Amino acid sequence: MAILADLALVRRERSLQQGFRSATATAAEGGEAGDQRLRLHVLVDRDRLGLARSALAVARAMSQFMHEQRKHEEVAFWALRHQTIVLLSASGQDMQELATYLGKQNKVSYLLTDEALDNVPAAAVYEPLPAMEGKVLFGRFAPLAL
Repeated sequence: MAILADLALVRRERSLQQGFRSATATAAEGGEAGDQRLRLHVLVDRDRLGLARSALAVARAMSQFMHEQRKHEEVAFWALRHQTIVLLSASGQDMQELATYLGKQNKVSYLLTDEALDNVPAAAVYEPLPAMEGKVLFGRFAPLAL
């Protein structure tokens, strides 16, 4: 029975690879193909959160996002293949605006709100996007190192 389950996983992975072939770069495909690699963008409000609380907010938001979206094929594909996370600093209002915009395009996101911070988003995780699309949407935000 375990062999059948493994075979089903292999078939599913192959179908995902074929469906996302344009988004997965290999070394043989050249440098520009790296712009199609999927990246998970995470925003955190460093103006309102200290360093320790920022790290906790990012961890909580990512774990909740992965738990809620585990059935979403692009998130699963990113988690298996790309695993690149871009961590940026933004305000709660910016996070909300991006979530609304991406929601209109059927992209999933998760906003982590904090009751101590007036229920304004403290961290946000957005559906994995190709690098170039991410640069356009998230290019105005400063990179963040925890």
